Order: sequence, then structure tokens, then C-alpha cells
Amino acid sequence: MSISNITLNNLAVRYSDDVVATLGIVGRVNMLPILLLIGLTQGVQPLLGHNFASGNIGIMKSVMKFTGGLAAWNDFRFSVFSHSKKYSKDFY
Repeated sequence: MSISNITLNNLAVRYSDDVVATLGIVGRVNMLPILLLIGLTQGVQPLLGHNFASGNIGIMKSVMKFTGGLAAWNDFRFSVFSHSKKYSKDFY
């Protein structure tokens, strides 16, 4: 746990326990796209390393383009979902 989380929890506990619980839930939901991207990048590393070592630069570049596109689509999807009025209408 970082110093900023400890400070934020100490400030939020002044309001209520529900605020601290909400901050915990939001933190976990916020970690989902980040963890998906970390898994994607760690999963593609052996494929890139194998193709680089065997001299298949064309395959390596196509894998990098595909992975970059997939990562960009993942970021876009989560940002649209988190800012959509349809899904977040209760919070406005």
C-alpha cells in the first residue's frame, strides 16, 4: 500500500466508512484495464523474442502491430465505458 493510499484513506475515514469502501472498489475496478495490459505485454514477450532471435522480423513487426492495436482498443473500450452516460448515470 502506498503512502498516497494511506493518506487518502485517513482523510476519507472522516466522512464515513462507506467512502473508504467506495475508494477501495474504485481502486480495484481501475486496476482491471491496467492488469489486462500487463498480461498482454508479458504474454507477447516470448513470441517477440523467439521471432527476433530466429530472424523473422516481419512476423515480429506484425505481432507488435497487432498487440499495439489490441492494447489501444482495450484502452479505448475502458475509457468509453467509464465515461458513458448510460453506465454512469447514477453518478452524475
